[in-house]
Amino acid sequence: MKNIDLRDIDFKTAGSWPMQLKYAVCAFVIVIILLVAWFLMIKDKRDEMLRLEGEETVLRADFENKQARAANLEPLKQQLAQMELILQQMLRQLPSKNEMPDLIVDHDPLNPQPPKIRNFEPWNLEGDRYETWKGAESNARILWNWLVEGPGKQLAPALGLVVDSWKAPATVFQSETYPGTLAIEVHSVRTAQRRTARGSTVTDLVVEITQRRRGFFDPEVQKRLDSLTPGSPMPTKCDFIHRAGCTLIINQKTMEVRRVIRTPGTIADDAQLARIRDFLTGGGLE
Repeated sequence: MKNIDLRDIDFKTAGSWPMQLKYAVCAFVIVIILLVAWFLMIKDKRDEMLRLEGEETVLRADFENKQARAANLEPLKQQLAQMELILQQMLRQLPSKNEMPDLIVDHDPLNPQPPKIRNFEPWNLEGDRYETWKGAESNARILWNWLVEGPGKQLAPALGLVVDSWKAPATVFQSETYPGTLAIEVHSVRTAQRRTARGSTVTDLVVEITQRRRGFFDPEVQKRLDSLTPGSPMPTKCDFIHRAGCTLIINQKTMEVRRVIRTPGTIADDAQLARIRDFLTGGGLE
């Protein structure tokens, strides 16, 4: 090979080439064929394989995510069913269409003095938020005193509330602050704006007042616990909570009670409690 001059190579006489030269030319041709095959066939396949490997990683991650969600599907369904049950229970406690006329207690137009809550502090929505919050807490206490110990006590039946312990079953929740007193909870004191007949904007206070009662699926257990002396020890757990009460709409400036929207029956109403029990136990509502 060292004595071969490439300029003397004649492909027409390839058959008489030395063996070393033939091997070299064959090796060169094989290299050229492999390179051509790489660029024409193998390189495209390799790029496609890399692309498919990337898709496989994405699909695997998507599969693992869906598998994790599928594993939690049954607990989520159970949680959704429980939430729907609670929602239905709350909706069933609202008055029906036929009961609405008897539940809306507005002040009599012939009476120039509608109920008014004394010493209530009007809200200043443009003031300091902390002071507004403290005012809301103070108003809640004032409203509670107005209902339990003040002039509002005589309006308790119209508000759908039971104030006297002796008028309520023992399963009604008692006040933790004032032993021997029924718990009356003032919730969600918020503002709402409305348009008057002349088109001006008026701000009202919307106050939700509720009472709670322990409910049991077994009517005999319910009857036995209801007949106990108010304030007697109660089981730590009950089967469900029955709520009753009202929503007050109060004039924000004058603090006059404009309207009362109450639940059908008071917290001491056994018939309403039985309706909730029948619904929760699958009996439906009549």
